[in-house]
Amino acid sequence: MTKKRNSGKLGIFLAIVSAIPAILAIFRAVKDAKRE
Repeated sequence: MTKKRNSGKLGIFLAIVSAIPAILAIFRAVKDAKRE
């Protein structure tokens, strides 16, 4: 049970970490759009 729980938390953590670059890219695009 503990192993499954830990892997689940790790999966969520990895998903967030992998999403950070995409979020930053979107944030940058929005900033550029507002500037124009």
